[in-house]
Amino acid sequence: MAEENSTQVTQPTQPQVAMKPKWLIDTEKLEELKKQGQFAQVAWKSNNEVDCVPIGLTEEMDHSEYPISIERPTGYWAPKMDWSGSPHWLETANIQQGQEIEEMKKQISELAETTKTVTNNQTTESAKNTQASQLMMMLTKQLGTVVTKVDALDTKIDNLAKQTQPTTPTETATKGGNN
Repeated sequence: MAEENSTQVTQPTQPQVAMKPKWLIDTEKLEELKKQGQFAQVAWKSNNEVDCVPIGLTEEMDHSEYPISIERPTGYWAPKMDWSGSPHWLETANIQQGQEIEEMKKQISELAETTKTVTNNQTTESAKNTQASQLMMMLTKQLGTVVTKVDALDTKIDNLAKQTQPTTPTETATKGGNN
């Protein structure tokens, strides 16, 4: 049994290598050269011929100017500068765009589910409000009926009270004297 345990072969684990886009690898190399004093600044060229190529500048720039951007395209796999209007980086990699589309689909699905829940809650609340309104109308109608009956009873009581009131002596004398 001891032999079986000692003969197990374990696979050596290979280090996980994070894939980086070429422009980022080249940028990191240029940043190292910049630290060594080879040039003043790292920038990125982006025009109709090249999407994103890091370059070393001998003089530092304080703003981007076609075709050179001083804004680092962080978070992009295959960036390309859109120089129209306010310059900004765009993603051109299909895989990245596919991932973004999938993320948007997920967000749309979640929004649709939330909308459905809100609509169901509104429908339930609307039904409750309708029931409450109907109940209030029934109560108001019944209260009106009760008030009418109480008024009628009050009138009958007043009439009975007037009929059963004891007569005063002068009324008796007047009534009795005429007989």
